[in-house]
Amino acid sequence: MNRLMIHFKSFFIHVLGVPVITECTCLFLYQEVTTKILDLMEGKPDLIIGNYTDGNFAATLMAGKLGITQATIAHALEKTKYENSDVKWKELESKYHFPCQFMADIVAMNATDFIIASTYQEIAGRLENCPHFSE
Repeated sequence: MNRLMIHFKSFFIHVLGVPVITECTCLFLYQEVTTKILDLMEGKPDLIIGNYTDGNFAATLMAGKLGITQATIAHALEKTKYENSDVKWKELESKYHFPCQFMADIVAMNATDFIIASTYQEIAGRLENCPHFSE
């Protein structure tokens, strides 16, 4: 499988990456990736860490399947990254699939064992606005 990249490998640690997949339907490659990870590591990992919407969602699926601890890296919800996405929601929907990304974020955040965030604001928000992951 060309999709699985080994970034770092030692006796106790394997840092693996799956390149970004642009099609929503391709998220279900997690089954293929899970099998490859089990083969490569010769067993189950103790921890899986997801990153960004697709990585967090895939990590959620893998952690559930393998019964392992999951960490989720919290970033701003995907829609907030695109300029004028609130104003141009309908125009941008076919390109970015905001509801799909939002649902994947919410599922991952609610299923994870712990969240890694670069700022407190990503989780708790500020007085003048809601947190990104308040649902």
